[in-house]
Amino acid sequence: PMRFFGGVQPPVAEKNTVKSFEQLAAPDNKDPDQESSFHRIGVLRMDVDYLGKLFQQGFYNPSFSSLATLSAQLDWFFSGYINTIRAEECFRDHILMVYSGGDDLFAVGRWDKTVAFAHRVQQAFKEFTKREDITLSAGIALIKPKFPIAKGAELSEAAEKAAKNHAIFGLTKNALCFLDIPVHWDKEFPIVCELKQKFTEWIDNKIITRGLLRKILEYYLVYRDKPGDLSWKWHAAYTIGRYQEGLDPLKRAQDQTKWDVLCKLKKLLFCYQFDDYTGIRMDAVALAARWTEYHLRTFSKSKKNEQN
Repeated sequence: PMRFFGGVQPPVAEKNTVKSFEQLAAPDNKDPDQESSFHRIGVLRMDVDYLGKLFQQGFYNPSFSSLATLSAQLDWFFSGYINTIRAEECFRDHILMVYSGGDDLFAVGRWDKTVAFAHRVQQAFKEFTKREDITLSAGIALIKPKFPIAKGAELSEAAEKAAKNHAIFGLTKNALCFLDIPVHWDKEFPIVCELKQKFTEWIDNKIITRGLLRKILEYYLVYRDKPGDLSWKWHAAYTIGRYQEGLDPLKRAQDQTKWDVLCKLKKLLFCYQFDDYTGIRMDAVALAARWTEYHLRTFSKSKKNEQN
């Protein structure tokens, strides 16, 4: 009988050869003024949360046929439809499915595409099940192309466990652990994505500097490693205040934009609020900042071009 298999087509390079990890990790920049200093492979593991509980308590009157149907439906998604997702234009040249079937998957690819792929799978699975109690958790580890993939698999497994242990607002699991920070798919990941987009735009438009972004990460380390030590807030207030010195928001539009953004950063760091989002964890802010830093290192303009 015919069976679905997750990972039918691998990414191919020139002459129809399977891409090596070095080729997978490299950004496909064709602009001669672009260069990358950050080549990483993302190692992704995902699986269904509370599967045992689902089989035991997910039916009012469970029968062998109903359990077999649920098992088959999950396998169709992970062994069959997963190939449709991977074949999408934004993933087919960057994601290699190592295994997918049953209730989980294991994939590797260019680090940024791996994050996007995990989110795409999570959204597709949510639409597939149409149930709030059937969710996915994922862990992503970033490794260099020549790093042993078996060790990378261990790191991504640890990240997946951290995602499954994540709890916020009384909600557990249904999370992604990326760059060693777990965030809830529905409650936190959209905020992280928006912050990352804003940080990138502000740096590209020279509204804030990469140095300020690194400062935010330094403040986070104090927040994380020294609970109760609020000195990072004083340093942040002083640093942002220095950036605001010399700005005249009443005379120049550019100064007004910078002033507004710096005020937003103060509200984010001191009140954990950003636009319509409130109660943002410092961990989520740090994840967005680190994600932005890696994005800029991957797709930044060359030093020569920056000097011009």
